[in-house]
Amino acid sequence: MDWGKFIFLLFINAVGNLPYKLLQKKLPQGINNISPGISLILSFWFLSLSAFLVSQLKAIYLVKSVWVLLLLFLTTVFWFIAPFVIRKIGIEPKQLISKRISRYSVRFIPHTFYLKFFEVLFQQANFLVMLNLVLVNMSLVNRAVWFTVIIGILHFLNIFFLPRREAMIFFVLSVPMGAMFSYLIIQGYILLTFSIHLWFYLVFSGYPWLRKENRFSPI
Repeated sequence: MDWGKFIFLLFINAVGNLPYKLLQKKLPQGINNISPGISLILSFWFLSLSAFLVSQLKAIYLVKSVWVLLLLFLTTVFWFIAPFVIRKIGIEPKQLISKRISRYSVRFIPHTFYLKFFEVLFQQANFLVMLNLVLVNMSLVNRAVWFTVIIGILHFLNIFFLPRREAMIFFVLSVPMGAMFSYLIIQGYILLTFSIHLWFYLVFSGYPWLRKENRFSPI
């Protein structure tokens, strides 16, 4: 591992996420309280830092097959129409929303839901740089193991910003997702992992709206 580059990446990660996490922690309704203007600023912040991180790579191997590009395109389109589609076809899970304010994406409010898109983009940029710059001199197996451990630790730190039970569930889910993402990104499938990551939140957020009895949610 290149420890200098690792510390640099951790710094960029902290700079990118700290305003977002503090708003999530300090506001009475978390991210739900922010205005469209603040959401736009945070989205631009994540987008700018993502571009900066990717610019640190001299070359990026990307699998750009038709099905990968088509999936990303359709996922992106559906993400941006989801707040209108889900509200049209689903039933608002009011009990869940009132009890778990940290799950702001479940509300499908356009400006906060769109913010989540750019937060996921920033996560993926971090993953790409970690595997192709910080851990690049390791064997494929060691890169995958170290990546999974680091992602697990970073997700565990959500315990300081999210309800304990929710943070622990995200931590547990990050382990198999980290292993899968590391393999795919090393093989050049960063566009695919971005789509998968977005679909995780689409299903995670949309499921409570689409249940016949939508009072239940796994988290």
